[in-house]
Amino acid sequence: MLSVRGFMKKAAQPESVNGRQDCDGAEDRKILETIFRTIPNPVFYRDRDRRIRRCNERFRLFLDLPEERILGRTIAQLRTDTTAAAFAEVDAALASGGETRASATFALPSDGFERTFLLNVAAIDDGRGGIGGSSGTISDLSAQAESERKIAQLMRLKDAILEINNSILQAADLDRFFDIILEKVLAAIDHADVGCILLVGEDRMLRIAAVSGYSRSETKDFRVRVEDTFQWKESDSEPGETLIINDLQDFMRTRGMPDTLLKNTKGETIRSSMSAPITIGGAFYGLFNLDSSRNNVFDETDHALMEYLRSQIPIAIGMFKSVERTVFESEHDKLTGLFNRRYFESIFSVIRSKAVRYGDRFSLALFDLNGLKKVNDTLGHLAGDELIRHFAREMKERFRASDILARFGGDEFIAILFQGEEEGLSARLDEQRRLMLAQSVPFEGVALTCGFSFGIARFGADGIEYDELVAVADRRMYEDKAALKARAAEPDAPRTGTTSRD
Repeated sequence: MLSVRGFMKKAAQPESVNGRQDCDGAEDRKILETIFRTIPNPVFYRDRDRRIRRCNERFRLFLDLPEERILGRTIAQLRTDTTAAAFAEVDAALASGGETRASATFALPSDGFERTFLLNVAAIDDGRGGIGGSSGTISDLSAQAESERKIAQLMRLKDAILEINNSILQAADLDRFFDIILEKVLAAIDHADVGCILLVGEDRMLRIAAVSGYSRSETKDFRVRVEDTFQWKESDSEPGETLIINDLQDFMRTRGMPDTLLKNTKGETIRSSMSAPITIGGAFYGLFNLDSSRNNVFDETDHALMEYLRSQIPIAIGMFKSVERTVFESEHDKLTGLFNRRYFESIFSVIRSKAVRYGDRFSLALFDLNGLKKVNDTLGHLAGDELIRHFAREMKERFRASDILARFGGDEFIAILFQGEEEGLSARLDEQRRLMLAQSVPFEGVALTCGFSFGIARFGADGIEYDELVAVADRRMYEDKAALKARAAEPDAPRTGTTSRD
């Protein structure tokens, strides 16, 4: 079977009056034309004088010339740009006699961008050791490079999603998690310079939860109504899918929108934007925006990547919230919402280490609800639970922000308090007890009162180990409880229990 070059060689031979050779040549040229039409790249055949004798439609489109202008001429007669230079380079390599194939790359402007092409040319032997002609193809390397870029970008985005999921345990809160998402996505999307994540509130206002490339001080108080977003202006409805705007100024001008665009940290105006709605459980949750200071940078590939991204972000947010809920439940008491004993002990360990190193002082206090057993026995455990919740709410409200309160177990609570002297702290807790006894806690028509006993141990003076301080505070708490009973001389003195029925 003859190769394409073989066909070209035979087709290049002069026609004979002999019928058989005439017939063969016509058949070969017919096959050659079929091959030319089938090959998707620009293809050409040139004679020994480098004049173009055959070419396909792709080659004509590449030169942007009609066939009658091309055939019988050399490339140097048709083009004076980098195309002619590339042909001259390969012709020189073939003419040197050392190569039968040669190639060269060249670049041409196209739609505002520069595209790179590869010219491959093979010499056709004339049967006497010389060059009887040449054939070649032109490949668009930019298309291949763009395809490779798209695949690489998708792989980077998938890696970013994996890194986002792996960072769930590292993020302190949801806003920090959004910072991580934005950071990873911006690194994966080639055309985006800056971005932000906006969350919708109950008032239908969007606030910025995460930002990159914009000034945080300028975006801190940024608010926008859902109805004033680009998405709404485009569709007159709640955002549904990714929207690409490659000329923001024109978009806003044609829709009568005021130019309130933020500049990036370089002071550059944002000219292109890609906005993807985030929906969770079918409800609009917010917007993921990626922006650029250049016009016309986002394309269909970017749109597809953002659609993939917005399908993954709700999953990541759901995973974060699930982990956050699990972590919260592992650290907090379910009934009161306070820290549980195990987590309190881990906090104590950190505070103790700091106190030993820097000489800090604090107190450890234990609390016990008075008369809770009587309430449980007479009104049931739901009434007792209400008293426990009431105590937790009241103490948390009256404690300082720096103080740490936890449920120790049953009707006992434990706290780390940073007030100075023990006498001052005792007076403060006595006052809180008096105020709490003056309140009634309603439960199913019964007014309850909530009293408590407490004991204080000073870090340093009473020990520096957890068990030491707990033992001292526990002893003093029961001393306080005994003192309260001794002072309760009258039967109707304030105490925890039922005091009246409506």
